[in-house]
Amino acid sequence: MTTQNDYLHYETIHESTTEPSTQKTHFKQTPIPKPAAPPPPSILLSPKHRAPPPPLSPRVNGLNDVQQPSWVNDPSTDSVHNLDSKPIIEKKIEFKRNVDTIHREELHKDDGVLHLQSPQIIQRPRSFSDTYGKLKEVPNTFNVSTEKKKKKKKFGIFGKKEEDIIISDPEGFSITISMRPGSSSNPLSRFDGKSEKALYPLNPPLPLLNKRYVSSEKEYFDLIDEIEKEQLFFDEWSSPVVPNEKWEMNYSNGWEKKSLVTTSCIEDGYYIEIEEGACTTNTDLKDYLIVDITSDFNYFNKFVKGNPDAEHYILTEEPTALSIIPATHNGFRRGIVMNKKGEIRCLLPNELEKVKEFKVAFPDLSHGDFYKLSKQNKEKFENEIARIEIMNSISHYKFGILYCQSGQSNEDQMFGNTEGCPAFYKFLDLLGNKIELHGFNKYRGGLDVSSGSTGIYSYFTEYLSYEIMFHVSTLLPEQPGDLQRVEKKRHIGNDVVVIIFKEQGNNWQDQFNPKCLTSQFNHIFIVVQPEINTKDNMGYFITVCCKSSVSPFPPFMTTTHYSHDEKTREFILRKAINGERTAMFSTAFKGNATKTRKKQLSLLFESLED
Repeated sequence: MTTQNDYLHYETIHESTTEPSTQKTHFKQTPIPKPAAPPPPSILLSPKHRAPPPPLSPRVNGLNDVQQPSWVNDPSTDSVHNLDSKPIIEKKIEFKRNVDTIHREELHKDDGVLHLQSPQIIQRPRSFSDTYGKLKEVPNTFNVSTEKKKKKKKFGIFGKKEEDIIISDPEGFSITISMRPGSSSNPLSRFDGKSEKALYPLNPPLPLLNKRYVSSEKEYFDLIDEIEKEQLFFDEWSSPVVPNEKWEMNYSNGWEKKSLVTTSCIEDGYYIEIEEGACTTNTDLKDYLIVDITSDFNYFNKFVKGNPDAEHYILTEEPTALSIIPATHNGFRRGIVMNKKGEIRCLLPNELEKVKEFKVAFPDLSHGDFYKLSKQNKEKFENEIARIEIMNSISHYKFGILYCQSGQSNEDQMFGNTEGCPAFYKFLDLLGNKIELHGFNKYRGGLDVSSGSTGIYSYFTEYLSYEIMFHVSTLLPEQPGDLQRVEKKRHIGNDVVVIIFKEQGNNWQDQFNPKCLTSQFNHIFIVVQPEINTKDNMGYFITVCCKSSVSPFPPFMTTTHYSHDEKTREFILRKAINGERTAMFSTAFKGNATKTRKKQLSLLFESLED
């Protein structure tokens, strides 16, 4: 029978004499066939097309042996495990991170002694599914290579050396992770992160667990636990590079008349998104549910705080801190770099002899003091970093909703509206729930929940793991003598994202101009116009506009018209959340955040005892 993986093709030839005991097995390498197109995921996950998993074999000589069941070589058995007369060939691969090859050795077990045949040097495939499998440990007494290993000094808190690791025959991410008996689905297959890159990558890099479909911290940490349980060999820890696209605005002819935003604002430094063609599509950014979602997860609190094996290193001048804990993967350590840029997670290779040589964390040690944190300061340091992490993580949002009557063109007119059309309140009911502010015990978005100074009612909703409060202009109270509506502007003027509900009119040139809002904080405008202004309205026209410092953000628009349904609600909420998250990378917000983090670390380092 012919056995095949993605890159090699072997023929197993059984030669039998009159006595069964003299049966021999040889291997002959044949030309590599062109790989067939992989079946769709639904086929891979179907019990009809999925081969039964190989049974676990007993431990032999201290090794986790992976047996080849006889049904592989016996065409008469299709789906029954029949382990009998065929000799078992054990195949093991030694994985070495500091070279770009894999040594493959064939071991025959029937002779009573493990005879080592000549190793074949095979170029290591680049695809994840053919490279990485489940980790297995090899006793130090077993000579897996004739190459002399260079001994290096390692940190005492970290595990086995890299040469003590081998991996079994790769089984592939999409069919390995959770294919246990009785399992009809693979909950982790959609998180295969082949396209993601680590912010601080290893060399050569490990594939990342992608973040495209992650919706909450609990979900992702559960994935990490599942991966550790399965001992899958890839990077679920490192901070990823956030995908980035460029604005293009290559629209069809006549798009200016369909836009709810005047095109004159482009000259003033704004971009308009109205349909397909708004930006490039060179990355997987369009597939992300929430942009850079793991930056809000409390990794330090869960994995580092209180960990007896955690070590902390500090550079006072920058300031910079590096916390290191043992990882589940032999040969790597988990690290969290904390500096003015924020928390950046990374894997440290085991070849690293000195922490100060980790240049990605400490590029310049010529200024300031560098030292390892003492035990007496460890608890204080961990508690304060944990507090800062929670304070900087985002679990809620506040968005402004400004009502614009037909023909209104300046902010004083818009903020002066105290009532809206029936279609407006139907739209509000689509986005969230009307709540009474007095005594409200969830995220209040800066509104008064005790004395009623910011009104009696507002709108609130929850989406994924976020709480969202809306600042509705018509529900914020008018202040006597406040002709400029300063109190209303105090809330909506400090919102990064503002939803403009523009009444339906008869003139297409009655368009919204973002320049009419003078707040420097407003960066993104989602302009919504109903088909009709009555309560019978069942659809909306939408145009999105943002300042030029904000990069494109998902979900990207494919049409100008949206129905009054749950999909439209999700589109608007995702667009608002990702818009604000992307705006935080712009120069207007990034500088202030950098200064705040630097000050927090400096104060902490000054408070630590010598």
